[in-house]
Amino acid sequence: MSTQSDGIEHFTAEVERRGGFAERIPGRKLLFEVSGADGQTYCVKLKTKSKSKDPWQGSKKDGYPGANPEADAWVFIDNQADPADAPVAPADFMRNDIARELELWLQADPSRNADKNDHHKIDTFRVEDWAGRWDLIGLDFGSVDGS
Repeated sequence: MSTQSDGIEHFTAEVERRGGFAERIPGRKLLFEVSGADGQTYCVKLKTKSKSKDPWQGSKKDGYPGANPEADAWVFIDNQADPADAPVAPADFMRNDIARELELWLQADPSRNADKNDHHKIDTFRVEDWAGRWDLIGLDFGSVDGS
C-alpha cells in the first residue's frame, strides 16, 4: 500500500472507532466529509506521512486568503504513530500558520515565487498542540475505550 492509502485507512478507522463516519469527497485533494458523533458534518483535509521524523507535505497556496474554504479542519496522520494522537487542527489555524511561514520565506528572499515553488513542509512541532483534538470534528476528545 502507499503512504496515502495507509493514512486514509488509519484515518477512517479512527473516525469510525470514535462513532463517526468518513467519506472521501471526489477530486484531487484529500478531502473527507466526516459525520461526527455529535450529528454534524465536517469537511476535513487529510495529510499523511510514513516516517515520523519527516514533515507532512503541503502547499504554500494553502496560506493564501480563501484557500480551502470548504475545510473545517486538517487531520495529520503519521502512519508510524497511534492515530488517536493525530493532530486535528482548525482550518483557519492552518491557513494562518502557513501564511505566516510563507511571509517569512518571501521576506528572506524577495525574488522567491510561491507559484513556482509551491512545496511547503509542515513539521510536527507546528501542529503538536492539536494532538488528539478529534472533538473539533464532532468526535470524542478523550479515549473511547473507557481508559
